[in-house]
Amino acid sequence: MSWFVPPPISKFVPSKRATLIDRMFEVQYTKFEFQQITEFNLSRKKSEVEISGYVSWYDKQYFLLLPAKTTSSKYVICKVSEELQYPANNQYVTCKGKWQYELESRKSRFGYNVLMVENIVPTKPEIDALKPDISQKDFEQIIFENWMNIDETSQNLIAQGLVSSPTTSTRAGGLTLSLFRLPAQRSLSDLLKSDLRRSIPPEIYQDRPSFFEIREFGAQHKMPSYGWSEIMGDFDEVPKSFNSKLARIPDANEEYSISLFSQKSMPDDLNSQASVKSDYPIVLEELIERRKNLSDPDPEIYKYLISVHMSSPTVSTKTFKETIDYSREELKNLAEVNEFLSKYMGHNAFLDLSIDGKPLSVLNFALSRTRSRMSDNISLEDVKYATSDYKKNLEHVIDVWEGELLSSKIPRSASLNFDERRVLKLLIEKGPSTIIEIADNLKISSYDCEKIIRSLDLKKMIYMHDSERYGTTIF
Repeated sequence: MSWFVPPPISKFVPSKRATLIDRMFEVQYTKFEFQQITEFNLSRKKSEVEISGYVSWYDKQYFLLLPAKTTSSKYVICKVSEELQYPANNQYVTCKGKWQYELESRKSRFGYNVLMVENIVPTKPEIDALKPDISQKDFEQIIFENWMNIDETSQNLIAQGLVSSPTTSTRAGGLTLSLFRLPAQRSLSDLLKSDLRRSIPPEIYQDRPSFFEIREFGAQHKMPSYGWSEIMGDFDEVPKSFNSKLARIPDANEEYSISLFSQKSMPDDLNSQASVKSDYPIVLEELIERRKNLSDPDPEIYKYLISVHMSSPTVSTKTFKETIDYSREELKNLAEVNEFLSKYMGHNAFLDLSIDGKPLSVLNFALSRTRSRMSDNISLEDVKYATSDYKKNLEHVIDVWEGELLSSKIPRSASLNFDERRVLKLLIEKGPSTIIEIADNLKISSYDCEKIIRSLDLKKMIYMHDSERYGTTIF
């Protein structure tokens, strides 16, 4: 006779790609998931049971009660009497009842326990139980730990796209970002996209159905829909299948965050369809770097997303109106002082101030941030904070965009970084200027300005207009 001796259980080692289906260790589960699994284990020892979980119907007679939408390691087979109101699929409920042993068949001695549900009540998980172990700031630092020189506002905008926003009566949940890249950054933006995908289990970002075995029935069963997916497409040629998605027409409670990348660099016109339909644009600058030694995906990333996606902050009718009015006025004021941006105002334009335009984008950005804080309601103060960062990002994008338009006047042999382009743009607009005048206008130090001037001088982009002022060779 031979005996099989199982190998010792090793400590948790992160995999090269995040996954949900292969989780085996406590550290890979959220606090809520682990508490639920513990409660499901304890329920087996009780004669009278009261337990909460997510409904997943098996057939007209039985449904499974799952600890979480992302967990199938434990389940309870439930049977509801006809006089009770049947719960909806994917609904979170509390069930009360007693165990009953049922045989597989009259000829078989094998059977299984079924919870005979005597009372069922739709409910919601307690918010304290859902809170993630890490903060929003921690989440951003982890997903960008392999990247350098991505500004904080861009990091937050990309991260909030993953956090998503809940569906409202007027708009499907999720956020759309359009990511512009300067010509030198094509490969880096592809790597960034790949890194984000590697950190999130495909069952989440693809909303891919996963299956598990119901041992008692000898059948495969599909896990409940996660309800959120992360979609990526070509900025220059928006697929026809995206048109309905970009229209943001509500479809049940489904959420999808759309990331539109360009296979080239930047679109020819800010009023392109993808620019108009995106909630916010993002620019990757030339100074961005990616570390060569990549760390493995941190489970805290998907644990955070699982937790915050269980939160669905609401917005009252009063706050909705105040939000749209406030953000519209702020964006209008920005356009009035920015001549370049003012050219892109109008209905179905890049800066569309309609009720379903950029003001609604600001609201959904604020809703996403509110979800990150695990708060139930959004306030006007939340919107003001979001509007400020939204404007800051727009100003940054316009600066880069104008710099790219300026590059058509610059010889292709001249490789200029973002700050050098800003200095050239200023010299073209204002004429010969001193280092102090340039530094004051661009809000940089005189020391940094002097380094930029020396670099531009070596590239034959400027000349000494007089003893103190510099002019540009580009007209």
